[in-house]
Amino acid sequence: MFSDGIPRYPAKLRDISKLSPMNPSKRYLAAIAANLDQLQRAQMAWICTQGFAAAGQPTHLFAKLCFNALFNDYISKCAKVFELGRQTASIWYIERTNSAAFLAAMDNNKGLLDQLCAIAVPLKHLRDRDLMHLDETGVLDPNGVWEAAALNPRELQVAVKATLRVLRNLASQNNIDVPPLPRSLNGPRTSHIAKYLYNYVQ
Repeated sequence: MFSDGIPRYPAKLRDISKLSPMNPSKRYLAAIAANLDQLQRAQMAWICTQGFAAAGQPTHLFAKLCFNALFNDYISKCAKVFELGRQTASIWYIERTNSAAFLAAMDNNKGLLDQLCAIAVPLKHLRDRDLMHLDETGVLDPNGVWEAAALNPRELQVAVKATLRVLRNLASQNNIDVPPLPRSLNGPRTSHIAKYLYNYVQ
């Protein structure tokens, strides 16, 4: 637990010097822990945005800033986890390192693997055109960047939840501790917190 009160996912790695070549590398284990951390925090941000939505459309500037910050954090962390680049330690590094274990962790559902690849495309578009830098073309039409990405919120949530299950399975198999989502982030409680904030700032 860190100063912000939100659990992290530090991989409790075994002594790598004692591992045989058949055992997972430190980078592989750290990638599982890091992606799980990012995606769990992304999901917490998404749950909070849904709390805001249930409480009512934010109208006060502070409430709008909170909502936008949570939403951008959700999308940005998803973009990191699903990034297809070969020089990243995203879930695709984990899949390349041990594709058999990755597929087994998703119950050999190759269709789901295709869905995860598909969701990475609009996320990369947003990452390249808006999230990480001001694209010289996108700056002329910021809304057009998001429209062109055509990111489906429901499909992204399906991908996030499925990937969380995969990463938790892999973490369990590799003796990596996985803190659960805070109980205070259940739907009704989150909605109550957002409604309190919504009323407070009016």
